Amino acid sequence: MVSGKILRLEAGLVDSTGLYLSLFRTAKERGYGQPDRGQFESPGYIFGVCGAAAFYRRKMIEEIKEDPEYFDENFHFFYEDLDVAWRAQNRGWKGYYVPTAIAYHARGGTARRKEGIGKSFARFYISDDLQFELIKNRYLTIIKNETLLGFLLHLPFILIYDLAALGFLVLFRPKVIPKLLDLPKFMKSAFRKRFAAKRI
Repeated sequence: MVSGKILRLEAGLVDSTGLYLSLFRTAKERGYGQPDRGQFESPGYIFGVCGAAAFYRRKMIEEIKEDPEYFDENFHFFYEDLDVAWRAQNRGWKGYYVPTAIAYHARGGTARRKEGIGKSFARFYISDDLQFELIKNRYLTIIKNETLLGFLLHLPFILIYDLAALGFLVLFRPKVIPKLLDLPKFMKSAFRKRFAAKRI
């Protein structure tokens, strides 16, 4: 996997210099929203690449695909790039950052209301359906890719994040809460894909 330096349309701001996996088991963009002061000029290995401008080796995606899917069909929006990166890492592939390859990205341009484009807290600017996708796809990514030991080690952070996310839904998006009842059917599919990939 290869990524270049992805810049915001707003002058001088970084959008992503690589994807990494947080302690909360969320997708994080390296350098997100920071002024570009030359701090990301060194090439090197990264966990994964942002889906806004991703390059994948054909051999890699053929090896990690979940027949017949390269991207999981249950991921309608969000986390599909982290899922691919994590699947690839689990099979021994690596991500690499090349700072001389530059792209521009309107963060949230297809998902957020106009006033939320480029803003840092996406949850305030996306629809209820996309709120559900954000929650669902994080769980599916963890189920499919995390080791049992990794899950146990990160469980306190996962629970902290979940409690904060639930608090946000209760206060600002209560209509999303009933949608969470649909999670088990998606989780069942994720477990099938985990075992098909021989991850125990």
